[in-house]
Amino acid sequence: MAKIVRALSEDGGAFAAAIDAADMVNELIRIHGLNVSAAAHLGKLALACSLMGSLMKNSGDKLTLSVNSGGTLGSLLAESDYMGNVRAKADNPHAFEEPLVTGSGTFHSIKDIGLKVPHSAQVPLQSPDIADNVMAYYILSEQIPTFCAFQLSFEGGKAVYAGGYIVQALPPVSKEVIKQIEVNAAVPVALGTNAEQLALAALAGMNANLLDSWDCFVHCSCSAEHTIDMLAALPKPDLEALFVDGENIEVCCDFCGKRYVFNSEQAKKLISLE
Repeated sequence: MAKIVRALSEDGGAFAAAIDAADMVNELIRIHGLNVSAAAHLGKLALACSLMGSLMKNSGDKLTLSVNSGGTLGSLLAESDYMGNVRAKADNPHAFEEPLVTGSGTFHSIKDIGLKVPHSAQVPLQSPDIADNVMAYYILSEQIPTFCAFQLSFEGGKAVYAGGYIVQALPPVSKEVIKQIEVNAAVPVALGTNAEQLALAALAGMNANLLDSWDCFVHCSCSAEHTIDMLAALPKPDLEALFVDGENIEVCCDFCGKRYVFNSEQAKKLISLE
């Protein structure tokens, strides 16, 4: 479980969303067997995705973030709904890569808000730090002045702290607001700071008021129905190659590890091959 808190400056010139999410990171460690290096990178991406997802408006909205640095971790992928519930995975959860490799890497965002075509944007990796790449994405892709920071701490292979915030200047953008946000962003996230404290600290000096708060979770949207739809989308020759009488078909979700098992007769009937 994690907690998201949102706040607004008194004059409406700046907005902040913050998260306290050690349990969320530990659940990702449990699911994927992440080492500390992989957990630090994937954990920050999951926190960023959760907060960015919480900025969407509608229940069907979905955000996908991916990072590919070209390093030993391979690709990192996180998905969030509009409540900040998130799932995430790393290609190589046992790889050591610190910091992220920059150069030819990319930060990619896909925002599905119910339009005919989801909004997709990709920017080159600007920094080994996930927070810097989130800021670059907002500036280059959405032209929204954005500052963010994430802090994680581990002991014995587990997260003892995971928190961070995103703060944005709202139109009409004021130079004074930007200056104050920059001053606040220069202060590192202190270990142990909860989501409410993070949101207010991000808007320090602006007489901020808390707007709302809620719990969010690591949550996977996989299901037997989605698995059948995925199988049905395969070319018919590939499907027929899977259906050997007397043998089960097993599909494992990369995000949560859940296994879906169908015997060949069930699968043929479910996807109307016969």
